[in-house]
Amino acid sequence: LLKNPFLLEGGHIIIERNQLTGMSKTFPDIPLCPFVWSDGLIEAADEGVSVHVDFANKFLGGGVLRDGSVQEEILCSVRPEMLAALAVNCVMDDNEAVVVVGTRLFAEHEGYGRSFTFTSPVVPPCGGNSTHVTHHSTDYTCAPNVIVAIDAVNVNKIRKTATKHRRAPPTHDLRRDVAKALAGFSSPVIGELGKTVVSTGNWGCGAYGGHPFNACVSQWIAATVAGGLTVSYSHFGNVDALAFKESKDFSKIEKSKISDATLYEHI
Repeated sequence: LLKNPFLLEGGHIIIERNQLTGMSKTFPDIPLCPFVWSDGLIEAADEGVSVHVDFANKFLGGGVLRDGSVQEEILCSVRPEMLAALAVNCVMDDNEAVVVVGTRLFAEHEGYGRSFTFTSPVVPPCGGNSTHVTHHSTDYTCAPNVIVAIDAVNVNKIRKTATKHRRAPPTHDLRRDVAKALAGFSSPVIGELGKTVVSTGNWGCGAYGGHPFNACVSQWIAATVAGGLTVSYSHFGNVDALAFKESKDFSKIEKSKISDATLYEHI
């Protein structure tokens, strides 16, 4: 990939659909990878070493072509070259992820949902290839941007279906989310471009009704199994995420240096 002339010339993107096949029910007994909490935004992480996680809809892009304005839709709005991936990807299966390389940041923004708004252009656009630009007196060294699109389990939909049929909702199977995240984090593109950090956060914890503990643990295990990665987890001030950050459970996991296999067995 590093020798790909289209990527290095800029103005081109690479779209990869990565499928995880034959995932084992057990993992090698290896220590969990480094995990750090971030007060910042996912997209603010250094593109030189980081991949940015897109909390995707299984139909890539979600509501970006309608009135959607949450994480994935905002990402596609400020990096409009992401829209090309919508045209060539059908619905993602549970063991699939879409990885997009080389999209450029065209706009700065603020807000979320109904408060989402454009603030300023980025000229020239940043992140398509290894160029150096100055924007608002800030220097950017723009390595190829890598976005990993993974869709979480829609917990709210499962609950509504169970209620409709008057039955107890099934337990959230984190093994599916581990497999989904691993499909994204194990993409060969990540290693080829020298990315060592997964910049992520409360995956599936908004409209889908998931819990930050589940988002944290499933992505942590997946990043460990993928190898060579550090998880940078943006908590966005979420009360449940902060509670887990300060909890005895997290402290025990972090200090005891338990393995991914042990944590996986307990979920």
